Amino acid sequence: MLIPYFDAHCDTITEEKGLFRNGLAVDLALEQFAPRAQVFAVYGDLDIHTMEGRFDRAVSALTDLCRENKTLAFCRSAEEVRKAARKGQTAALLSVEGAEVLNCSPERLEQAAKQGLIMTGITWNHANLLSGSCVEAPERGLTELGRQYVQTATRLGVALDISHLSPKGAQQVIELASGRVLASHSNAYSLCPHPRNLTDDQFRALALSGGVTGINLYTPFLTEDDRKIRSNQTEALASVIAHIRHFVSLTPLGTKPIVLGCDFDGCDLLPAGLTKSKDMGKLYFALLDAGFTKQEVDGIFYENLLRFLQQSGKA
Repeated sequence: MLIPYFDAHCDTITEEKGLFRNGLAVDLALEQFAPRAQVFAVYGDLDIHTMEGRFDRAVSALTDLCRENKTLAFCRSAEEVRKAARKGQTAALLSVEGAEVLNCSPERLEQAAKQGLIMTGITWNHANLLSGSCVEAPERGLTELGRQYVQTATRLGVALDISHLSPKGAQQVIELASGRVLASHSNAYSLCPHPRNLTDDQFRALALSGGVTGINLYTPFLTEDDRKIRSNQTEALASVIAHIRHFVSLTPLGTKPIVLGCDFDGCDLLPAGLTKSKDMGKLYFALLDAGFTKQEVDGIFYENLLRFLQQSGKA
């Protein structure tokens, strides 16, 4: 049985190697996944990285890799993802994690959209010129420049990612760009009260606006005492499924607002048995065993994110 797979936040392009760290795209080329796609984040931390030219180098790295490896296709729209699926390729898409990568500039965002950017975060963990983050200056919402950035993304059909954003900023983005907003890698705050997770009200607002939330496998976002799920696969799967069930309970939309946002290489603490994309078949079948229908699980694993990208404007 082939498993569909589309990860909203899985891998990053490193400055050092110009390649996908951990080679996760290669994992997806295994025959068990079809169709398959994932979003690769261009991440930057002002404390350690030089932002000038960082996004351009990532575009070049992805372009070169797809040229060299015919199992990969650099996709700039939902339609190109479908085309890659028909060819049996892994669809690779670009996002920005923290608008510092684009100098927090609406003009630079416009250029990046022409280069293939499909979604943009507003902040990483640091506050910036656009907004406070969930970690730094969490009381701050969007600045005037932040509003301009959001409006530009909406006009360009670039989805807006509120993972890492301050609560006030997240609410403002949802209001400004209804149907164009996702939390690419965040879990349920009610089950694990970490500032990176979504409160019930945040998830409801996002879901009812037409957005989606990607389930994150970083264990401190799954449970406060994460030692057990790092050593016991049964407990690990149960914890992930608990977050999915909780989100399902919050909206009449059921599983439709839920996608994957595993963050495999963005963290060093992952659940037992779920440490690489090739392990995700375990979660797929665990969800079926837990009573979710195949249509629901296929939605979480692929269709929900593709549908979201189409409605957000990059059809």
